[in-house]
Amino acid sequence: MALKSDGTVFAFGLHDEIDVPAGLNNVVSIAVEGNSSWAIKRDGTATRWGNGDEDYANIVSTLSNITAIAWAGYRTYLALKNDGTALGFRFDTSDLIMDLSTGLPTGPLRSPIYSLTVRGRILSNI
Repeated sequence: MALKSDGTVFAFGLHDEIDVPAGLNNVVSIAVEGNSSWAIKRDGTATRWGNGDEDYANIVSTLSNITAIAWAGYRTYLALKNDGTALGFRFDTSDLIMDLSTGLPTGPLRSPIYSLTVRGRILSNI
């Protein structure tokens, strides 16, 4: 999967078999896990496609003001909002962000962000 400079997404290899949604444009960030993909558009909305779409349908609709997304491990993602807050979400039987029996989102986990500067200083709550 590749994000082109014009904001469109190009799929190749394994992802060649999974169609990028028609009309997907203005993309600023992508995340890929196996044969599942996320795209964040310039307007801060999220689009997801690939295997397991039914597990993610409601959470996609709750994400807004997102500027970046990253894969963080098996079925786990981190998203950065435009106000600097980070959202973490994971889908499995032990740590659900969404109740799969009802399809209702329980809400992303919020966490402070910590970062190291080049000189080794710790920045917190960015």
